[in-house]
Amino acid sequence: MDSTVQKLSAKSMALECLTEKIFSEKSDIWAFGILAYEMFTFGRAPYEALNDDEIFEFLKQGNRLERPSNVNDQLYEVMMDCWNADPDSRPSFKALEKTFLEIVEVQNELYDYVKCKIYSS
Repeated sequence: MDSTVQKLSAKSMALECLTEKIFSEKSDIWAFGILAYEMFTFGRAPYEALNDDEIFEFLKQGNRLERPSNVNDQLYEVMMDCWNADPDSRPSFKALEKTFLEIVEVQNELYDYVKCKIYSS
């Protein structure tokens, strides 16, 4: 058995992961917001100029990643909700699904794209 210890990068970790080593669905929501940032910046590394200790201080001071130029205010608000310092104030994955479906529906109506079927689980 390999007993190699690997350090996790702070780049996608929620504040509670960095401070208290608490991992939950709510910390996954934070990481989802980071993934969205990476997608909309076409793979740019978040906090690219900061090391892990600097990321922690940056976040602790209430700072967050800037809005990518191709992200509208509504989508950036979703990302910022994912990065709320209070885990209980972050959306659930179910709430994110509903939000994204609403965004897609509005775009469909505005631009007459394909019809969306809403799936319920």
